[in-house]
Amino acid sequence: MQISAAGSFSGMAFDLTATGAELNDLLAAEGLFPITAALSANAAAVDVSGHLDMTSTGPSVEARVEVRATNVQALAKTVDIELPDLGSLAARGSLRGDLETIDLVDFVGHLGTSRFEFNTTLNIAGERPLAGLTVTLDPLDVAPFLDTSSNTRKSDPNPDDGDIDFSAILSSLDVVDADLQVGIREVLGLPIGINNVELRGQLTNGVVALQSLGAQALGGQVAIDGRLDSRAECPELEIRARLSEPEFAGTNAGGRASKVNLATSSCGRSLYSHRKSLHATAELIEARPRLGGEPAPVLVQRLDLTITPGERSRVRFSGVLADEAVEGTLTVGSLEAPVSYT
Repeated sequence: MQISAAGSFSGMAFDLTATGAELNDLLAAEGLFPITAALSANAAAVDVSGHLDMTSTGPSVEARVEVRATNVQALAKTVDIELPDLGSLAARGSLRGDLETIDLVDFVGHLGTSRFEFNTTLNIAGERPLAGLTVTLDPLDVAPFLDTSSNTRKSDPNPDDGDIDFSAILSSLDVVDADLQVGIREVLGLPIGINNVELRGQLTNGVVALQSLGAQALGGQVAIDGRLDSRAECPELEIRARLSEPEFAGTNAGGRASKVNLATSSCGRSLYSHRKSLHATAELIEARPRLGGEPAPVLVQRLDLTITPGERSRVRFSGVLADEAVEGTLTVGSLEAPVSYT
């Protein structure tokens, strides 16, 4: 039996070919039948080859799957998902499934410069689908998501001008519940090095809860937890990070702190809306700077930074300078109106 089809979906043209066993054998519902399928659309392709097992307990399938896409950004736009330029995608692995579960096993590939390996299972037997996902990334490149070169400094920019729309992704979070485990060997594209990240997360009724089991950054240990509520009228994102014994290094200056605490909150359905609504606080405790490799005569006992939407950011600090207690407050520009120097 052979099937060929051509058409379009959401304005995206596609071609599909599939071959299988003889129709009479399939209708008999017994035996092991070979299957192959190929789908191509918008510079993307999916190839499947394996077999269909028809038994008295129900049909099951086992196959090898290969996925390729030369332009993930263009492919995502066809289903109304805005993404930055992530480059090409290539992955292959095994598919196993029956009437209750679908498993993707040992899927290995790359998305742009990020390389990944994952295993996932989807159980559709209950009232609500339940997914389990284990992912390893080595490395993870976040630079495309932080590239603002196409943005212009306008008070109300066009959402299509360098912005990323998360609406479709947020809507999909309320379709399935999930357990997630992520391991990241190295994160690229950030101003600081982050390595050996282990994350655990849960998705329940559209709410994502994330907790880190460990990570390394700035020479110290970091713990992160967060929460995303996709059901809210303005989807809310909260992130908290705690760094122990971080070390800051520059060309002629550096230092080590006892502890750094970070907390952010924002809401929205796009990257720009989260940036515009960002509220952030940072605490630096017991920092000892160095200048030219030598200890500086200053101890920063505490430094607090507060960023509030539409307001000038404020830094409060207290410490010791040349054996004298000092404290002060510094006000700098907001995200919308950065401080300028003349």
